[in-house]
Amino acid sequence: IGPEVSIAHGAVVHGPCTIQPKCFVGFNAVVYNAVLEEKVVVLHNAVVEMVTIPAQKVVPPNATIMQKEDIDRLLLYTQAIDDFLKKVLYTYEQLTFGYLTREKK
Repeated sequence: IGPEVSIAHGAVVHGPCTIQPKCFVGFNAVVYNAVLEEKVVVLHNAVVEMVTIPAQKVVPPNATIMQKEDIDRLLLYTQAIDDFLKKVLYTYEQLTFGYLTREKK
């Protein structure tokens, strides 16, 4: 799992997997025996199994991507998605900072 990767609550990542930098795995999503190249977004309740998802692609919510033919159903990575991921990372950083600060008191 690379840097700046976010894995939301309820998600399952089961290896062997490779998740390259700046990916996002949404809540209740499953990534099994797969490769997510850089800046891949797997939205909520999606399943990615035994495939490589090319860089800067978005797996739609509730989708099942298990074959090369399924890659055609992927969405494009947009500025809105990038902005969302930056917001998620910022929120996680703030939560971490808050927890660390609270422990010192």
